[in-house]
Amino acid sequence: MERIEELQARLSGAMLRIDAANGAALKRVADLMAALDAEKAANEKLRAQIETLEADAAAAQPARDAAEAQSKAMARLDMDLQRLKMSNDQLRDTSAALREASGADETLLNRAMLAEIESLRAARAADAAEAGALLARLEPLLAQADATEAAEDA
Repeated sequence: MERIEELQARLSGAMLRIDAANGAALKRVADLMAALDAEKAANEKLRAQIETLEADAAAAQPARDAAEAQSKAMARLDMDLQRLKMSNDQLRDTSAALREASGADETLLNRAMLAEIESLRAARAADAAEAGALLARLEPLLAQADATEAAEDA
C-alpha cells in the first residue's frame, strides 16, 4: 500500500510538472503568435509604404523624362548657338577683308554688309532664344524652391 501511495505521489508530481510545462508552452505559443501578428502588421505597413513610393516614382517619371528631353534640347541649342557664333565671326572677318581689299565691287560690299547685318540680327535672336530657354529651365526650379520655402514656413 505504501508503494501505491508513493507511486501516486510520484504520478501527481509528474502531472503537476507536465501541467506547468504545458502552461509555459502555451504562454510561449501565445507570445510567439502575438509577435507574429506584430510582424505581419509591420510587414503590411512596409508594403503599403513601398506601394506609395512606387506610385510616387511612377508619377515622377514623366517629369524626369521631360527634364531629360529639356536637357538634350538645351545641349542641341547650345551647339547650334556655338556654330552660329562661329559662322558670324567668319562672316565678319570675311566682310572686313572685303572692305579692306582694293578694287572691291560696291555691290559685293553692300551684299556683304547686308549679310553681316542679317547675321547680327540672327545672333541677337539666338541670344534671346538662349535667354528664354534658360528662363524656362529656371522657372520650375524657382517654383519648387518657393513651394519648399512655403512648406517650411508653414
